[in-house]
Amino acid sequence: MKRTTLFFLFFLGAYAFNAYADFDRALWQFKKRIEGVSSPGFVLLDLDEEVFNGAKENFSDIRIVSDNGGEVPFTFAPQGDRSQISNLPARMFDLSFREGESTEFTVDLGSAGQFHNNVTIGTPSENFRRVVEIEGSNDASSWRTLTKKGQIFDFTVRDERPAHVEDTTIDYPESTVRYLRVKILDHGEDPLRVEGVTVSLHVNTAAKETVFQPEISAVENSKDQATEIIADLGGKGIPTRRARFSIGGENFNRRVDVSASNDRQSGWRFVGSGVVFRTDTSKFQGENIEFYYPETQTQFLKFSIYNRDDQPLDIRGLQVFGVVRTLVFNASEESSYTLFYGNTEARRPQYDIERLFPYLEEGSMSRVSLGPQEKNSDYSPPLPPLTERNKFLLPTALGVIVAILAFLLLRLFTKKIEPLSDGPKV
Repeated sequence: MKRTTLFFLFFLGAYAFNAYADFDRALWQFKKRIEGVSSPGFVLLDLDEEVFNGAKENFSDIRIVSDNGGEVPFTFAPQGDRSQISNLPARMFDLSFREGESTEFTVDLGSAGQFHNNVTIGTPSENFRRVVEIEGSNDASSWRTLTKKGQIFDFTVRDERPAHVEDTTIDYPESTVRYLRVKILDHGEDPLRVEGVTVSLHVNTAAKETVFQPEISAVENSKDQATEIIADLGGKGIPTRRARFSIGGENFNRRVDVSASNDRQSGWRFVGSGVVFRTDTSKFQGENIEFYYPETQTQFLKFSIYNRDDQPLDIRGLQVFGVVRTLVFNASEESSYTLFYGNTEARRPQYDIERLFPYLEEGSMSRVSLGPQEKNSDYSPPLPPLTERNKFLLPTALGVIVAILAFLLLRLFTKKIEPLSDGPKV
């Protein structure tokens, strides 16, 4: 019992030591000096492409270390767009249309004084593009223009490669009027089927993004009737979520599929779809040459632009955008700091600052920056498994085990076939 207790305490102590001493400088491949710390307090640090490329995809191997060798707690600032949406009670009435000209309706919000800044039109109609004008009033008699350049569209494909992209929300400057008058310009086309409307106040805080200019190459895929744009970001791990094309020409409407890969050899993983269009006619002028897709962190992106029987588009350039990853830590001007990364076995650290961050004023924090990447001279690559270091070890061990099993089976077999005794002789 005493030995069991001592063994348990030793195991627990060893585990606690390993958890506490997670950072070992020799296990990290890369480092960057943190520059620009000029005053004590919490600071913001943006990660760069070299960190994206050298760190794990989930950034669990990121560490900040002070000049005395101590690990410095940090957390990631909130990522992604932050949006607050408040829907207002709205009643739609006087829905009507003028054949070939416009579809119109009025919206009553019940009272004046409520802030709102966009209208979303509910419609089951497909494959359309329309300009929308919105006017506002407090008495439903005297109207003033809120926007004359709203655009809504729907792109739907129902074939072996189905796709659906739509945007039926019109933004306008914040207003407190009670009544809205919405006019959808049809310009000779059939009126849309309007089934409802939502009026709301959107307060958006866009995520901080960085733009990348990948090297691109184009290949025509005659089998799929598509132009394949291959974008090389120069390294894996770079997070992207939005693409913007530079396209020559007018009057096109194409579906775009996005696929991702890290080596272009082991196949492409489908990520998402978008649509690019440009229309310049007497009925409609507008374009959409950028779109979002689910965030990916691969080196290569493939944008398949489906031309069908049309001529390929004149693709002149491509930009991709990703959300910036920002660290927050408490700095002292008396200390210097280094960022370490590049440890595939590292676990994600847990610090109290993660729970403290909601109570910090991000707007009052100063920004620091990263210096050039350096190879960690203390880095010692982990030893491969014993079986890889000694290629004969595993076959030899298996041979010994097989020999022992054969010997035991032979012993068991010879015991079973031993002749029975005839009994004692008289």
